[in-house]
Amino acid sequence: MKFSLAGVLGSIPLATDDEGPSSPRHATRRKIAIKAKGKASDKNTLVSANRPMEVDHIDLTRGADPMQTDGDQTTGDSLEVHHLKKKNSSLKKSCEASEARVKERDEEIDNLRSALARAQHDFMESYKALSEYQYNLYAYGADSMSTSISLTKE
Repeated sequence: MKFSLAGVLGSIPLATDDEGPSSPRHATRRKIAIKAKGKASDKNTLVSANRPMEVDHIDLTRGADPMQTDGDQTTGDSLEVHHLKKKNSSLKKSCEASEARVKERDEEIDNLRSALARAQHDFMESYKALSEYQYNLYAYGADSMSTSISLTKE
């Protein structure tokens, strides 16, 4: 059974066709109730508007909101939830991949820092040895102008 509806308004109080005006300006406020056989009633109402949509099946046994679902029907809400769960899953995977890259970069930075610290330590040891050598040259009266000392990489 198919019904032509434009939209569903949940908790907006509406007037029935016989109570309110029937002009196009009030078309979204007209109440159309649908039961399983298509008869009008005061319960489980859907709202008619200017843009029709096709509805294959409406379960009116769930209460005042006929579009409410427990997850066993495929509705726009459940499709949106499925889409959001899928998007959330892909975002989680992307976040985990980013965290792994950050962890790798942090390890690289730590390795570079430790290499730099070793190089600075080696430089300071070489500088200390050179200073001690120059001191000994001066202490034993060697002419510092005639002696040329330079640091070179081994």
